[in-house]
Order: sequence, then structure tokens, then C-alpha cells
Amino acid sequence: MLAKIFIKISQLYLNKINKSSKIRDFLTWPIASLILGKKYENVVKLKNGLKMKTDLGDILGRFVIFYGPKLNYFWEPQTTKLMEALARDAGQGIVAGAHIGYMALMAGKAMRREDSVLHSFEPVSYLYNIAKENFALNSDLGEMILNKKALSDKSGEVEMSVDTLRSAIIEDKSAVNTEKAEAVSIDDYAREMNIASLDFMLLDVEGHEPAVFSGMKNILARGKPRDIIFEYSQKVKGSFSDIDKYTEPLKPYGYRFYIIKDNYKLENIKKDWGRVEIFELEKNIDKFSEYSYFNVLATRRGEDKLRSLNIFLSSRVPRLRSG
Repeated sequence: MLAKIFIKISQLYLNKINKSSKIRDFLTWPIASLILGKKYENVVKLKNGLKMKTDLGDILGRFVIFYGPKLNYFWEPQTTKLMEALARDAGQGIVAGAHIGYMALMAGKAMRREDSVLHSFEPVSYLYNIAKENFALNSDLGEMILNKKALSDKSGEVEMSVDTLRSAIIEDKSAVNTEKAEAVSIDDYAREMNIASLDFMLLDVEGHEPAVFSGMKNILARGKPRDIIFEYSQKVKGSFSDIDKYTEPLKPYGYRFYIIKDNYKLENIKKDWGRVEIFELEKNIDKFSEYSYFNVLATRRGEDKLRSLNIFLSSRVPRLRSG
């Protein structure tokens, strides 16, 4: 009973009153941990109709509880809206780094073709088990396949660092918390699943994206996928100095690259985020250096097609603060 009252009051405060990320973090972490305990077993119904069980070990799981029932978009809202727009006419899509299933479910909900299939990948056992429950809770969305695998440049066994939000394939096996996982290349997976045409991809594989691109040369040679969203991070390197490793494998296939403006610092969770705004990558990468990471759209669509999806291609200097 105390937990329900706390959540209701917190939702009201966070969604109607609060603008301070410090107060939010204090409320959703130490106070919530004290009242909710180590586990939260209740199913959360999101405002958009999705149902989710959460993991209290990371901020996304807590945002599901406190923001999900009140807001349509609360986690990387502009990236999510862009992904939805790109996925609407997709037949086959991929979400890798599925975590507890949030972005995969959002993509599955957006895919409107009767023959659509979403293929998701989450190699870390405890995250995979939560995502599997969440896929089952939303089985009415259509065909969604969850693979307990990592994507890489080739198939085989890999070592994963296990983290609540940023698990990754590693070579240094001295890391404290690791587990072995099966990896697969997209080309091998496409052959195995008889995927002739792949329409969109969302990759959140913690710096392993260049290896994933290396493992999908056959798919790329077919002129697919039309759209790729991937994360680019300076959390490990300390600078945005190796962007060519991400873009060069894709440039020969006609992709253009744009930075997606989004709420990467989680400074203010609000209802209305306006239209999706993107900036040419090469001209604007230095302007986004205050962020520890950002998301990139690699697309074969022309500017007119992007605008028809209500995606605004901005030529102005980006205003980064989202609060």
C-alpha cells in the first residue's frame, strides 16, 4: 500500500511540478529504493498501452515506473519518435541492445504492416529474461523475435561485461562482472532466418557498431537497410575522435549521416518535445561535444522524404539545452 501511494504522489510531482533533475534523482533512487525495495514485480501500463515489468537496477527501469504511465515519450524521446516514423512502413527490422525491451516494444508497436517482423537481440541473461517477459506481455503487437545473442562481425562465443545499462562485448577478461554469450553477424542471421530485405536497424551496442557493420556486407550490398540509428559515445575514449570507424563502412552504400537532437542529459522530462530535429554529422559533431554520447541517423532517404515524415533538417547552430 505504501509503495502504491508513494508512486502515485511521485508521478504527480514529477510529471506536473518538478523541473529539477537533482530532486528527481533523489526521489527515484534512494527514496524509491527505500520504499520499493530491491525488486518491483508489478506490471506497469504505459500511457501508449504497452505493458512492462522493470528492473530497478538502472534509470530506464525507474523511468518506466515514474514516467511511463503519464508520458508517451520519456527516454530519448526524439530518437524514439524518429525510430517510429522510420519503422511504420518496415517489413523487417532489427533492434540490438534490447535491454529490458523498451525500444524494441516501441518499434514493434510502430510497425504497421501485417507481415512485419521485428528481430531483437539482448545477450545478457538477466536483461534478456526481463525483455522476454515484456515481449510476452505485449504479444498482441505482432511477430517479435527476441534472440539471446550479441551482434558482431562474425558468429561465435564472446565475453560480455555485465552492467545494468551499458553491457558490452569485451576483450579484457579481467573485468569484474562478465558472462559468456553467443554472437552472430547480421549476414549469418539473415541467412539463417531467410531475411531477404531488411528495412531499418537501431543499434545500441556500446561502441561495437563498426564490427556489426563489418558483419553485414551482404545486406548492405543489397541496398539495405534504408535507415540505421546507432549510438556514438565518448564515454570510454573521452572524445569524439573515431567517428570515421562508424561512417566509413557505410559511405560506399549511399548513406548520409545526421546527429539526432535529443534529451541526452535527461535534464527535463516533459510532455511535448516538438518535431524531430537532425543536423548534418560532419558539420556539427563539435557542437555536440558537451554530451557524453548522441544518436546518429544513417539513411538512404533524401531530404524530401525525411521532411515528409515531419523530420526537420536544421542548418542552424543547435541549441542543445532541453530544459
